[in-house]
Amino acid sequence: MFDINEIKKDVLKSKTNAIFSHYVNGKLYYTIELSKGKYQFAINIVEPNPITLSFIEKGVRINKTIESIGLTTVTDDFGNSHLEKEMRGSLLNKWIEKAINNNEFIPLFKELEEKIIEQN
Repeated sequence: MFDINEIKKDVLKSKTNAIFSHYVNGKLYYTIELSKGKYQFAINIVEPNPITLSFIEKGVRINKTIESIGLTTVTDDFGNSHLEKEMRGSLLNKWIEKAINNNEFIPLFKELEEKIIEQN
């Protein structure tokens, strides 16, 4: 597990840029080079939009909320945020912290990095 404060300090001190890598299933992936290596993290920009079904069964009204497949909305967290292909890592600290908490702040190894570059 990463120390969030240590990573945030490293991002601020290094003044390094985060670089957009790719998009998959509602997540933007960025890479950032820090003092202990290169890392990838995700920024979730959409969330499921649950729907409520209402029906009557044996004379009783039942409301059931389900997570809909394919129906999504922009996350409240993302809102009107403006993201660039390359931007100051410190501007993404909020999402870096979320990625650490969600175990989505991943160290990149040379072999993995080369595979990602090949896919783009």
